[in-house]
Parts: sequence; structure tokens; C-alpha cells
Amino acid sequence: MRNNVLLISLLCIMQLISCQKKKPMPMYYVEICHPSNEYLVTPIHDSIITLEGRRASLPYGSTSGRWGDSGAMFTEQYGTPIGADIVYYARYEDKFYHLKAEFPVEKMKDLVSRAYAISYVRSHKEPLKPYIVTDERMVFSAYENPYSSMTHLVFGFAPKGMVVVWIGYDGGARIEIGRFQAEEVEDEEKYEEERFEYWNMSREKMRNKRYLPNASPEEWENYRNKYEWRPVFSSDNDSFFILEYGSHYYNGEREYLLQPYILKAEYIKRAIPNEIDLFWRVGGAQYEGRVFFKWDKMDKILKEKGKTKNDIRFHINKDNKMEVFLNDEPLEVESIRVYGDSEIKFQI
Repeated sequence: MRNNVLLISLLCIMQLISCQKKKPMPMYYVEICHPSNEYLVTPIHDSIITLEGRRASLPYGSTSGRWGDSGAMFTEQYGTPIGADIVYYARYEDKFYHLKAEFPVEKMKDLVSRAYAISYVRSHKEPLKPYIVTDERMVFSAYENPYSSMTHLVFGFAPKGMVVVWIGYDGGARIEIGRFQAEEVEDEEKYEEERFEYWNMSREKMRNKRYLPNASPEEWENYRNKYEWRPVFSSDNDSFFILEYGSHYYNGEREYLLQPYILKAEYIKRAIPNEIDLFWRVGGAQYEGRVFFKWDKMDKILKEKGKTKNDIRFHINKDNKMEVFLNDEPLEVESIRVYGDSEIKFQI
């Protein structure tokens, strides 16, 4: 009897400990990017504010890559990001800026709890969902797990103090957190001496080398225009089976749709796509298609449509060539490329 009581007590204690287990703290890589190399900026002092109170920071050095993707990573950072305090120098404007940003807390808590589907895996049998909500940290595995928790926090610096922040999931979804405004630093002397002494260069020399007097954030502001539309897929082939839709948007966001929910894409506000990649199967053959869009042309067309909901339809004909339609009207795009016998093989 005594042994039974001890066993029950032990089980209760173990259950209590299990219930009190802390959720794993979000872990991610921080990136700092710019629209192009001529718009390079350098952070001077920085801090990422986290919900848990753990300090996180930007990578060392200056911005790189392209809008929404620096192409470089830093050491892992931890904690739910809810804000940022950054002083940086824009070489091409010869100005110091101070960014004090507050991220929407509930939105951040939601996004870090999500794990987005990245791809099909060999051992996954259940139908995929766009994302799942979980207390666990999900790490994508090509053989075991199709989902990925948050892996990237990206800061994009455009002219005139414009800063956009995105959250990313492994090689999949990238979602804009918001657009923030940095203010010019008035008492910049305390940063000037430190920075230019470090670079071993006078401010005048830097200005002569990098200064762009007409730099404007307008282009990247415009890229944030969104319209209510959805991708739709059709074919003249009876055995047509759409596998994956991947879109890189001009505003730095990315979206991926997989089976089975690829067939039920919702009307939501989306930016103008820069490049869309499609994978489909006809009979025993697999194909890959890429469609490239011009921002100004697409923005004008969708703006003229007003607030109506639109379908961008990707149609595959008998010869596995692709045509693109806006609703039922042919849509002129920059270019379309189709590749047969794609090397990426889907386990579905």
C-alpha cells in the first residue's frame, strides 16, 4: 500500500513538472538588407527588444543583399521580438538615423507560434496545412517534418529613414511585420567621431564617395501596394496535377502553396509578384514553370480594377506550355519559362 502511495505521488510530481515545462524560446537569425548596394547603411548601436526580456541584436557590419533578403546570416538570437532600438548611418545620405519601433505584440506572439509548411517529405502521410500552431519548435527535415517555425527576422533599410521588418520561416513564407520610420539624429556628434575614426576616413571623403542627393523611398513604398486576388490553376490535360506555387513579391514577402490547399487559395490582399514558380505533373512527367511580372504594369491593371476580387489564372495547355490570365482576359507578363523533367521530385 505504501509503495502504491509513493508511486502515485511520484507520478503526480512528474506530471506537475511536465505541465510546468517552459515553451522553447523562439530562435532565429537576424538579417539586415537594402534595396541595392548603393543604398548601404551601417548600424552603429542596436537592440532588438524581446517579450521575454532577453537581449537580441543585429549582425555585425553593414547591410547587404536585396530588398527582403540580405543573403547573409548572423549567430542565433533568442526571444519573441516586439521592438527595436537602432541607430544607423546612411552613407548615401550622409545622415545618422534613430529607429525606435514597436512591433504589434499579439501579432508577433501569433507568428512565432506558427510553423509553416515548407515542402513534402517522404514519411509525412497526413494532408498538409498552410501552417500549424504549436508550442514546440519545429525544424524542417526533408525526411521527417514538413513544417518550420520562425527562422529569420529581417530588417530592410530604404532611403529617408524607411525601415521594413519581415519574419521568415526556413526556405518558405516571409511575412511583413510592418513599415517603420526612423528619425534623423540631431546630436550626431557623439556618433560621428566614433564612426569615422573607426573607418579611418573623413566624413567629407565618405560624402564625396557615396552621396546620392536624390535618394527616395518612393519605389519601395509603392511595392507595398496590395490588392485582393488569388492564384488559380487550370489545364487542358486530364491528368494535370498542380504540386506547388511559390511567389516572391516585390514588397519582400514570399508565399508558398502546396497540396491540398493549393486548390483552395483564398482572396486576400497580396502584393505584386516579382516571380512565380509553379510545379505540376502530367502523366508520369513533372514540369516547372516560372513567370516574371513587371511591377508598374501589374499595379496599373489591378488599380484600375478597383476593389474587385481578381483571379490570376495559370493555364497549362496540351503541350505543357503556360498562359496567364487575369480573370478571363489574357494577361501580358514579362516572360514565361517552362522546364520539363524538373529535378525537384515531390513525394506525393
